[in-house]
Amino acid sequence: MKVWKDREGKKVGHKEFISRWKEGISEITPLQQTWGQIQATWIILIGVTLGLVISIYNWKNAWWLCIVLTGVLFNTLIQMLGLYQKRGLLRKFDIQEEEMIEVSPTNEERKGMSAMALHIEKVRKDSENFEKMAKEVKNE
Repeated sequence: MKVWKDREGKKVGHKEFISRWKEGISEITPLQQTWGQIQATWIILIGVTLGLVISIYNWKNAWWLCIVLTGVLFNTLIQMLGLYQKRGLLRKFDIQEEEMIEVSPTNEERKGMSAMALHIEKVRKDSENFEKMAKEVKNE
């Protein structure tokens, strides 16, 4: 049974849809994942806040719910703070990675390698070159 349509308009079955979805979801960056978590946390905060307001309005019957939702609200706020901090760190890392790749004098950028891996490889090559120079000086 063909249920979904792809971008070209062809009908796609359930198994093919799931395999494409798995392939696409595996390519999400940590920054994109964090953005999605922040958006979902906002939805949770809105729901908890509305629930808290309604439980305060019905205090006589739902006082216990107000206590629970207050704890959930504080916990979710702490989670939101952590996600914003994580997003800030990931943005800084992305900027540093771009700067390191742009500064690379021999244009060593390789697909799939992080800027840190490129830097480590450059340091390793420099140390090998230094060792060769030291041997040449010793031999002279």
